[in-house]
Amino acid sequence: MAVAACRWPPFQPLRRLRRRKQLPRRLQQRIPVPYRHRSLAVSARYLLLGVGAQSFGLLSQSEQAASGAMTRLNDNTLTGSSATKDINGDANFAIGRWTVGTVTRSSGAETLTGSDNRAYHYLALNELKSLPASGTPACDAGVFTSPTYVGGGTGAAVNSGAASGSSTLSFGSEGAAVTGSVKVTVGDAVGTVSFDTKVKSPSSTSVTGSFLSAGSGAGITLGDHGGGAYAIAVGYSAMLPSGARYMGVAKFRCV
Repeated sequence: MAVAACRWPPFQPLRRLRRRKQLPRRLQQRIPVPYRHRSLAVSARYLLLGVGAQSFGLLSQSEQAASGAMTRLNDNTLTGSSATKDINGDANFAIGRWTVGTVTRSSGAETLTGSDNRAYHYLALNELKSLPASGTPACDAGVFTSPTYVGGGTGAAVNSGAASGSSTLSFGSEGAAVTGSVKVTVGDAVGTVSFDTKVKSPSSTSVTGSFLSAGSGAGITLGDHGGGAYAIAVGYSAMLPSGARYMGVAKFRCV
């Protein structure tokens, strides 16, 4: 499910990032609040998925364009003439998909042209200070990037598809229990990745299935969605009946 892009002021960093030009105050009052860390005591976390590349963990450096697109996640950057799709977010999270531009990572640089399946899916969110002892908040229908083809399968593969899903969240003595699924639809073909796992701490990421080994699975972490709500961040890889594998990211709000 693709999400329409929206516009907001650039992400304003707290000490860590260089300052960018602000929009006039009269315009700021008409557009959504940008994703930002609420205080220096609050850490952030991120997921970044590309073809043959998976990064997740603590987010210590970030930059955001006026369009709302994140252009830096730690040492991973998008530069040059670039395009980002599926942009969504608010003061508590940012999600999107890099499709055009130069992506530089610790392993090197590559140029995305937007004419093939290569893309990078990202999700940034504020970290929870602690997990509650109990509770079962209800989760919404989620926000998704359009999943893109990774590899495998027979015959020609479509570059991208659509995603939908659901999730549940409950807290207890063993941490947070997270269940759910993401359904990937590409033409008439459907592939579903299900997850049922526990997240032990606010700083941990739980990996299910064969997410790290070119198979179907997910990487899941939690975040603070503000106002007493929780965020479930899901990076996933789903396999179609043909064996073609698609990846993307999803975010659920639970309150």
